[in-house]
Amino acid sequence: MVRLQNARYYLHPLDREYARAQLAVGQPGDSLTALTLTGLQARAADYYVQIRTPRRDWHSLEDVRPPLAGFELRCDTGNHDTAATVLRNLDNYLEKWGHYRTLVGLHGRIHGRIATPTMNASHLSNLGLCHHSLGEYRRAIDLYTEALAIARETGYRQSESARLGNLGLCYYNLGEYQRAIDLCTQALAIAREIGYRQVEANALGNIGRAWLASGDANQAAAMLAQAVSIADTIGAVEPTLEARSWLVWAHLQLGDAAAALAVTTVERELTFPPEGPAMHMFQGLALLELDRLDESVQALTEALAAADGLLALADRNVAALGARALALSCPAVVTSDQARAAEAAEAFARARAVTRAPGVVADTRRLLGIITAHDQAGLLTATGCGSGW
Repeated sequence: MVRLQNARYYLHPLDREYARAQLAVGQPGDSLTALTLTGLQARAADYYVQIRTPRRDWHSLEDVRPPLAGFELRCDTGNHDTAATVLRNLDNYLEKWGHYRTLVGLHGRIHGRIATPTMNASHLSNLGLCHHSLGEYRRAIDLYTEALAIARETGYRQSESARLGNLGLCYYNLGEYQRAIDLCTQALAIAREIGYRQVEANALGNIGRAWLASGDANQAAAMLAQAVSIADTIGAVEPTLEARSWLVWAHLQLGDAAAALAVTTVERELTFPPEGPAMHMFQGLALLELDRLDESVQALTEALAAADGLLALADRNVAALGARALALSCPAVVTSDQARAAEAAEAFARARAVTRAPGVVADTRRLLGIITAHDQAGLLTATGCGSGW
């Protein structure tokens, strides 16, 4: 009944179901030697632990198939706390690669079933991050608020500061800038009590973004520069790329395109795929302002490719949708390409279908304003994307 193909063993689906039906179901906690379905599933889960590759070799979804299989088996046996531990070890990688929709499904298997409070808080916050990335800000707020309550009940100050910052960013995207500043200021204060420098950098970056959206580019630039400095010092890739992206915009608003472009150039190679579209897009806008048009088009072409890569994994990725629409708009203006302008209009419509959150809309329209200032022929307006999101 067992077949061998490409160094793997298989059972025909009908044979597999028949064989499973002959086993007693067993109970959660059955030993690995128990000839029950639960015992054999637990044995299989341990097998996947043994054959997984080192984390330094995890570069794609295929590389984490063994721990993913182990996660599913832990869920099948009702061992949800262990499953949550497995998923927590995978979260950073799947988030980094942009698999937000996949993660929502995985977290759904353990949601409401985790007994350990700190483990549940980690699950809630990671699930919140996925919903936030997909533009589902109210759902993210609910999850972050639950995680924050657990952090305060358990006295876990690191988690408390991080969740306050997460909530602040959600309210930023909803256009509630003062509330975002208040929450991120609380996060900043805690992070500096306890010496949590990564959250300090994140909080400063988010406060800077809120000041930028509120019209104070000087205050924003100061906060964002602090965020970049701290993130660079501790070697934190995600917050330094996020803060650099928004610092570029602050310099653009201050009329200093050369300083904006300098921010996009870092001494070492920094890779964090979710920030790739924004970083290339901001670089392209700085080059546009400096009239380095060919280089601007090249940077925006890279932004488009990076955005498309992320959207192939999660088609509701809000940041990627916005960067893609802007990346199409700028080359359309530079090259007077009406077809590309029409494609940009379609991209903005696609983004609008995912979210109309006021903060997201306002950000995109302000960035589009940099591009439309160069659109002497009115090409973007003529094709329907002049107002952006």
